[in-house]
Amino acid sequence: MDSEAADDRLVRVLDEATDILCRVVVPLYKDERGRPSHFGTGFFVRAGSSNFLVSAAHVLEHGESLYYYTEPNVTVKLTGERRLSRWDGDREHDPVDVGVLKLDQSTPPYPAVEKHAVDVSYLRSGLLPRTDKIYSIIGFPATGGKVNPRSKQIRSTVCSFRTRSIPDEDYERLGCSAKSHVILSVDLRDGVDSNGRQRNFPKPQGMSGAPIFMLLDENPTLDVRSFPIVAIGTKYRRSENALIGTDVAIAVAMINEAV
Repeated sequence: MDSEAADDRLVRVLDEATDILCRVVVPLYKDERGRPSHFGTGFFVRAGSSNFLVSAAHVLEHGESLYYYTEPNVTVKLTGERRLSRWDGDREHDPVDVGVLKLDQSTPPYPAVEKHAVDVSYLRSGLLPRTDKIYSIIGFPATGGKVNPRSKQIRSTVCSFRTRSIPDEDYERLGCSAKSHVILSVDLRDGVDSNGRQRNFPKPQGMSGAPIFMLLDENPTLDVRSFPIVAIGTKYRRSENALIGTDVAIAVAMINEAV
């Protein structure tokens, strides 16, 4: 099988897996003018008997003003013990920008909205080199939500963007290291929806905190273990056509501290 055919096969498998992978990803909301407004993205992780929500620190630092849906018209506030990367000042300049919330009330699974937690063993850190690996960031862009003003119910559209990392030697130019980050080269004309259909990818606002999956196996099946979560999306650099994610090692350490 030539390299082009092999890549096509990998992409097909990744497209088919998107519907499964997106079940751990959840849109986060904040009320604005009495209506739910999409604010960020997170994902559920289970460690032993504890459940966590992982996202960007600049999202989770808004605390109980944020919530997610467990049923079409039932919401849960983000209450519980939080751990955020240490930073003094504007989070836009925080090179880590990762947060973990230990859920202390309602916990997944939430069958009514098809959401569940992934086991912490699915989070894999330090998978180097980054170059020539296929990645997919799955989240909820802010422009994809539609609110019913009467019921305050909201319909969110999940999007998957698949791409490769920039070369490892280019990380330093963006002030990062391949050991601590994953930097994806983005072309917003090459997005994929949850059904695997090609579409223009919307602006990434609202994707902060989304998980970045990596295609681990060169001969993958639909076993989700072939798609470990390797990073948390935190920044979009439009001028560089780059989406920056922080390696999951920080999130795993925070979860281990909490349990």
